[in-house]
Amino acid sequence: MVSLAQEAAPAKPAAPAKPAAPAKPAAPAKADAVAAKPEALIEELYKSKDDVFLPQPNKFSEKFLAASLIKLLVLDAKRAGEEQGAIDFDVLSFSQDEREIKKFATKSEVKGDTAVVKATFENHGERVVINYKCVKEANQWRIADVTYEDGTSLVKLLTETE
Repeated sequence: MVSLAQEAAPAKPAAPAKPAAPAKPAAPAKADAVAAKPEALIEELYKSKDDVFLPQPNKFSEKFLAASLIKLLVLDAKRAGEEQGAIDFDVLSFSQDEREIKKFATKSEVKGDTAVVKATFENHGERVVINYKCVKEANQWRIADVTYEDGTSLVKLLTETE
């Protein structure tokens, strides 16, 4: 029940509304980060347990490799038939041994739609430097070639056997 005093009392003015805080932008999705920075692609590649350098394209190779490199891998496998193709080593470590990567770091140099990502790490106690030439395809970074300190190029290996 409302008393007469309460009815006669003027209503208190409402407190001014506080302006809403600006909305924080959503954190970029992992795919967006990979699309934005070529070194993110290489870092994700090394975290992945999937082999992307296979003779048959799959969702992993298509995520990491340029169409031109996938085509060369497929052609190499067809030429080799039942024999070993041009790649007889682990591409990510340039070694015959199982990977044991430590102290991994990347540094990239971007020029428009191309980039070179230098991956440096230790594998079984040895310092390894691998350069990944990346290109943008459909606004996503993809690996177009891999070169090693001794001058070996994955693309050259795959094309010399033609």
